[in-house]
Amino acid sequence: ADALTRPRRLAAAARRVFGRAGLADEWLRLPDPELDGEAPIRMARTDLGGREVEAVLGRPEHGARG
Repeated sequence: ADALTRPRRLAAAARRVFGRAGLADEWLRLPDPELDGEAPIRMARTDLGGREVEAVLGRPEHGARG
């Protein structure tokens, strides 16, 4: 069940961090150096990867980029 809700939950979190849906959606699709060059949405396919994406979104310096 979590695998089905995780992408929506992460998209909502990214929108809160970046403040705009377009920026958040772009960040989710593009490779991120903080995730070893993996796209966050791909990382979120697994529980562990989803937690890593959430951790990146939770970093104060990450929010400052958006």
